[in-house]
Amino acid sequence: MTPFQRIRLGLFDPPERVPYTKIPYSENDSAVHRQLARDAERQAMVLLKNEGGILPLKSTVRKIAVIGPSADDPVGLLGNYNGISSRQVRRSRDHEAVCQSQRATSVVGR
Repeated sequence: MTPFQRIRLGLFDPPERVPYTKIPYSENDSAVHRQLARDAERQAMVLLKNEGGILPLKSTVRKIAVIGPSADDPVGLLGNYNGISSRQVRRSRDHEAVCQSQRATSVVGR
């Protein structure tokens, strides 16, 4: 980030001119904010087509593989967001929670 961009973002402004400095740290990761994040997540969720009737998975399916460079990468989950969540839900754990009768496996690949 260039100094010009930082100036335009207000990063050098005195704290009394920045409204966000008045928000107490206790608001970070508060129950109200977690609920707001859950609501935003539900509204942003994308439903996939169930072509071929694949879902729900049959009980005979015992293993699920999540493969790719971000398969179980907490840094990849953050993207360009620089905050740290109090509880990161990683894909393999998420799959294990959802797919109770299947064993979820994550493999970091390229």
